[in-house]
Amino acid sequence: MKKPKSELRNNLKSDKLLFRLANYIQPAIMIFPEKEFSMSKRYATSGCKAAQTVSYSDCRELSHLTRWGIQTELLYVRGDSCDESTLLHIITQINEHSLLIVENIHKNSTSKNFWNKLINSSSAVLTFDLYNCGLVFFDRKYVKQHYVASF
Repeated sequence: MKKPKSELRNNLKSDKLLFRLANYIQPAIMIFPEKEFSMSKRYATSGCKAAQTVSYSDCRELSHLTRWGIQTELLYVRGDSCDESTLLHIITQINEHSLLIVENIHKNSTSKNFWNKLINSSSAVLTFDLYNCGLVFFDRKYVKQHYVASF
């Protein structure tokens, strides 16, 4: 099944942003979903060739990765794929130089509720609602702020 042109255009915009973010942050480890975001993963690894890329197949495996002590600096998740408690646990394992990218933050009520809890969490400092995705920065040198941008 072919994707509509508007969806492909949005994916390309998101992938280009991901490339720029990876290039800016230069993370040591990036964690991506295994299947769905292969193109996004390619863009991110092009932005930071030194980064180690780790994939996960489901939310349970993602939770185990953080329990094994893997400190990620760039984590890419779908807002509607994991349960809220797992993602909130993962956030506690992220360091202050990390970036969390949440895809589909407005897809359904579950992902919207998760996004709102994420915005209001004490560990999230800078949040950007880009409608298709959300960006969460954890660096404490900034003042807590939420932005909604037309992207």
